[in-house]
Amino acid sequence: MNHRDFDAWICSDGRKLGTYAHEVDGLTVKCYIASEPGKPFSVHWRDLAGGSRIRGTVYVDGVRACGSVSKGYAGEVVDRSECMSSPTTCRELIFSALDLTDDENAVEAGPNIGTIKIKLSKVVLVGMNGVRKYSGVDRLASPPLVNERMKKLNAHCVSLGRERPEVAHKVVQTRPLDPSNTGPHVIFEFLYRSREWLETQGVIAVKDEYPNSVSPAPDIKDDMIHAQMAALRGQLVKLEELAQLQQDVKPKMLQLELLCKTGTTIDLTGD
Repeated sequence: MNHRDFDAWICSDGRKLGTYAHEVDGLTVKCYIASEPGKPFSVHWRDLAGGSRIRGTVYVDGVRACGSVSKGYAGEVVDRSECMSSPTTCRELIFSALDLTDDENAVEAGPNIGTIKIKLSKVVLVGMNGVRKYSGVDRLASPPLVNERMKKLNAHCVSLGRERPEVAHKVVQTRPLDPSNTGPHVIFEFLYRSREWLETQGVIAVKDEYPNSVSPAPDIKDDMIHAQMAALRGQLVKLEELAQLQQDVKPKMLQLELLCKTGTTIDLTGD
C-alpha cells in the first residue's frame, strides 16, 4: 500500500502478500490480506520522501509488538519480524488460528483481532537511553480462548515463536518533529483473514490462485534480455561453423584413409 509518501507491505512464506479492498480515511489506509496459520510474517515500510527520522510502531491484534526509528533518508526500508521478549532475546511473529472453546463465559475476541497496524510518525532524536517495554509479549505469547461462535468468521490471530538470542539494541528517545502535531503522519492497517473467508465475502475471487502457486517472473530489464539474445545468437553461429567444419573434414579424412590403403598420395589442401 502507498499513502502520504510511504509504502508498507507484509511478507510471509518468502513472498509479498497481495492486498485487497483498499480504503483510505484521512491519514489511514486499510486493506485485506490472506493469512495462513503457522506461517511467520514480517512487516515492512519505506520512506519515499525522506527529510526526517521516522518512528515506526507495529501493533498486532491491538498489542504493541515492535518498532524502529529510521535514519530519515529517501528510499530507506525498515522491516520487523520479531518481538523483543527481553534485552537479549526475541520471538518471531506468526499467523495462528484462534483457540476456540464452547464455554459461554469465554472472552470475546477484541475489536483489533486480525489487524496489523503500522503507525509512522516524524520525530527528532533526543537520546539513546530510553526504556524498552515488554508488556505486549505475554499477551501475544498466550492468545486468549474465544467462544466457538468465532469459528464462522474463520478468524486468525498472531502468536509468537520460540525465544531465541538477539543482539541487545539501544532504545532511543524521540520527540515529535512538529510540537503542534504530535500524532502519526500515516497509519497502515492490514486486516488479515483466512483466504476462505475472503473468498466467501467476495474480497478475493474464488478462481484466483494462491500467489505462491506459480513462481513469479524474474525482474529482467529489456536491455538485459537483448544482450542475452545476442550472446545466444553468437553461440549459435559458432556452433553452425563448427558443424560445417566437421562436415568438410570428414569426407577428406575418409578419402585419406582409403588412399592410404592403396598407397596413393593426394593433396588435401583447400582450393
